[in-house]
Amino acid sequence: MATGKDGKFYKPNELRLNDLPEQFERNDQLADLLRMKKDVIAKLSEEVGISSEDIDLLRRYPKEFSQWKAQVVARNEKPEFPTRSVANPIRRQEKLKN
Repeated sequence: MATGKDGKFYKPNELRLNDLPEQFERNDQLADLLRMKKDVIAKLSEEVGISSEDIDLLRRYPKEFSQWKAQVVARNEKPEFPTRSVANPIRRQEKLKN
């Protein structure tokens, strides 16, 4: 049995290294031998340089992320052209000819 950050006792396979109290030494080899849960998010976060909070946010809100991603892709595919009228249309036409 091991204690979690909340002070309760858990079996090693119910905890991740990050669930242990601060004073506990983190040892990946020992965690593997005890069959502790792997903190895949933390390892992924470190590997790709994205905070684990952001990864968790993407995991919890996949629909919203997909909508946001589609907006970003659409915005990058279509150039935005100005919709305001030209102050001096004659000058604008001369510039276009040159």
